Amino acid sequence: ALLKAQQEKERALSEAEKRRREVERNFSLVIAGIAVAGSGVLMYFLGVIRRQKRALEAAKGRLEVANRELEVANAELRATNQALEESNRVIQAQAELLVEKNEEILDSLRYAERIQRAILPSEAKWRRLLPESFRVYLPRDIVAGDFYWVEETERYVFLGVADATGHGVPGAFVSLVCASALNKAVIEEGLESPADILTRAKEVVSALLTREGGKLQDGMDIALVRFEKEHPWRIVYAGANRPLWIVSHTKELIELSPTRQPVGYTEVERPFEEVVVDVASRRPVMVYGFTDGIVDQMGGPKGRKLMAKGLRELLLGIAGLPCEVQRERIEAFFAEWRGERRQMDDVTVVGVRVG
Repeated sequence: ALLKAQQEKERALSEAEKRRREVERNFSLVIAGIAVAGSGVLMYFLGVIRRQKRALEAAKGRLEVANRELEVANAELRATNQALEESNRVIQAQAELLVEKNEEILDSLRYAERIQRAILPSEAKWRRLLPESFRVYLPRDIVAGDFYWVEETERYVFLGVADATGHGVPGAFVSLVCASALNKAVIEEGLESPADILTRAKEVVSALLTREGGKLQDGMDIALVRFEKEHPWRIVYAGANRPLWIVSHTKELIELSPTRQPVGYTEVERPFEEVVVDVASRRPVMVYGFTDGIVDQMGGPKGRKLMAKGLRELLLGIAGLPCEVQRERIEAFFAEWRGERRQMDDVTVVGVRVG
């Protein structure tokens, strides 16, 4: 029994030692596994860290390149800004000079307007010679090629509605020459026939605008009418490319046609035709002279020219109204017809009532 007990004890000790060794082996294996796994994790994170480090270094390199490029761009931008500032200074100086020159030009034009208006009849003279009348005078620019002219002799009153070549400053210069030629023919030389006046004015204008064999195609188109002071219904007309319209109180429109040549140099000379009209039986009548600026103006709902037909309809509708009202109606009509469009030419319309 003791021997058996001793054997059981030894066997138990042996089993215990065996289990202890197994436990130690398993523990060693666990520790080894943990160590291996830890090493793998550590290697993985070390790899991640190395890749992130390389990525950071690459990003740093790109950032340095970008910074260098940005510095170059900034330098170029500073140079561009300096160039722009210099250009702006130059532009500002040029703008200030342009404003100054524009003011000088406008001052000159305003003074030229005063000179040009000196050739136009004064208000007192106009009202004395043509008491029942109106004028619509709308230069496209400050000065104009259009002008109206009134003069008298002992027996007659002369009225001219003229369109000199061009508009603005060139037209104003030509209008001065043409008005001077009319004054010379009537005041200095005493001519009383409208046809003779135009013929003489043509000679004067051609001579003044001809130098050293050069022929300038400048002059004027004009409707020239003569009223007899004692019998104003005896109308004598001569025209150079501009007609004369007479509207009776019964709204009958009589058109007197002009000679198809200007007052100025032409290759072929032709005599100006003179038309005599007695409107005593049609009194009162309105006598209208106008330049082509109003009929050639683009406007209306379709953006077309007014044409003679449009002006004829307007004048037939207002001929019976007082002259001042007619002026207002024509100016309002022209402004509405033109709308936002630019005025294309100088505009002149003159109306005289003969009772």
